[in-house]
Amino acid sequence: MSQELSVRAHAASPVDLSMLLTFTAMIWFYASLVIYIVVAVTRNRSSTSVLRAYGATAVLTMLFAFLYQPPRSPLANLEAVALAGNFLFPMMLVGWRLGDRLRLTQM
Repeated sequence: MSQELSVRAHAASPVDLSMLLTFTAMIWFYASLVIYIVVAVTRNRSSTSVLRAYGATAVLTMLFAFLYQPPRSPLANLEAVALAGNFLFPMMLVGWRLGDRLRLTQM
């Protein structure tokens, strides 16, 4: 996190990439993925760690959608696919930032 997401999305932008992705993911996870892909393509570099975080969030989202089967709502698993990443990805970024802080204070 300290290296991959703390850089600015654009040189003139006052917002760093982690805040942009976190707030966008709170609105809709898939929009933050598209924003990250656009930023990575325009900067001509991507981070394997960030892509792993997106991949883990997508896998957990699909797992939750598969396991969540309420009897009276047949489309509830589609709601889980559409909205579970909105909570999972920001929490993954928060955990990543906390892990970086703990690791850096122990060094």
